[in-house]
Order: sequence, then C-alpha cells, then structure tokens
Amino acid sequence: MSRFALIGGTFRVTLPSNITLGLFAGVLIYDLITVQSVSSEESQTTLLRPPRPSELIASLTPEEFVSLRDSVAYQISMGRSLEISCQQIAQSQALDSLAAKAAVEDLVAAMYDALTAVPEAPPQRPRAIALIGDHHHPGYIRPPLERACQKLGLSVTFIYDVRLLNAQLLEQYDLLIVLRDGMLWPSPQPNDPFGKERVFWLTQKQEEAIASFVRNGGGYLALHNATA
Repeated sequence: MSRFALIGGTFRVTLPSNITLGLFAGVLIYDLITVQSVSSEESQTTLLRPPRPSELIASLTPEEFVSLRDSVAYQISMGRSLEISCQQIAQSQALDSLAAKAAVEDLVAAMYDALTAVPEAPPQRPRAIALIGDHHHPGYIRPPLERACQKLGLSVTFIYDVRLLNAQLLEQYDLLIVLRDGMLWPSPQPNDPFGKERVFWLTQKQEEAIASFVRNGGGYLALHNATA
C-alpha cells in the first residue's frame, strides 16, 4: 500500500492511498471553518455513531447531551480524576441547568464512565479513531472534524482519554487522527485553572504502537499541536 506524506505549518499526514485525497480535502474543510460558524452550528451537530447513554442520561435532549459530554470530555482530556472533574464542573456552573433532570454529579459520573471505557469500533470501513482535547480549544474541536469525516465517508470514533490509545485499539482502525497537545494538567488550583503540575502523556509503548500502525499501512493525521 502506497503512502502519501504532507508536512505543513499546521498538520502532518501519512495516509493510505485510498483515502489520501479525501482526507486532504477534509483538512482543508477543517481549516476553513471559523470558530463563529462552529459555535452557531454546534447545537445541530449530528453524531456519526449514536452514543449509548445510561438510563440516567437518556432523558437529556441532544443539546443537553452534547453540553454534558463536552464538559466531561474536557476534564478527561486534561487527565483529571472523576472527583476533580466534578469539582471543576460544579465551580464553572456550566451544567447547573441539568439539575432538573438528575443530580449533576451523577450525570458527570455516568458520562465520565462512558468516555473512559474502551470504545466499540463501528462496523463500517474505512474507520478513523480521533484523539482530541486541547486545553486551549476545549469545545469546538469535534464538530468540524465530524463534518469533514462525514463528507468523506469515514466512520469516526472520538476518544479523550489518552490511556485508551494502544496497539489493540489501533488495529481496529484505518486512520489515527490526533488533535491535542502533548501534556496533561491533572491538578487545577483555585486561582489557576491548569495548576503547576504538567504531565507529558505519550508513553514509549504508545509511540511504538503508532509507529507500527503506520508501518503496517495505517494512516496518521496530526493536526495543530500534534505536529510538534
């Protein structure tokens, strides 16, 4: 299988030949989408693979579900425990409107469990696995990537927990997309939303798994900070 490599100011990509042109177009689509358009359309986002929420969160509207998912996903992407995630979300009051449906802590815990579980690969191919969650760009990373992949006929699964990235997960997919920075910020402080503790998350095993995945024909699309 031939590969195509492109290195630019904002992305690096190594792709199987059958999806090279399509994903290049997808990157262009992503770069052309502004924050304003994403914000206005975010509530209309259609999930490519419907989630399987617990009964606790099944009563949420699509907009409420996305709000809960994105709030919890951001905390997970920073490497934070459930306890710290609950504290941060409570302090932000971002999900207070959901209190009429269920206790916010219970909703957060249910979503936290769902987003830290090993995902099930979709049946359709080609499949992409996207690791996202940059601390500078919390809420608007996913929608444009969803739209780009949907236009290209890619079944995409999003993960936020860096611990899920391993060889066993990658072997189920055709393309790895990474749009996140290289550090975790697990210990926020009252006057510092990130805290002083910084953890470089990529392990040697994960690095070897990605290299092996690409050597065996898998695609790798690194966006923004992931190109460093």
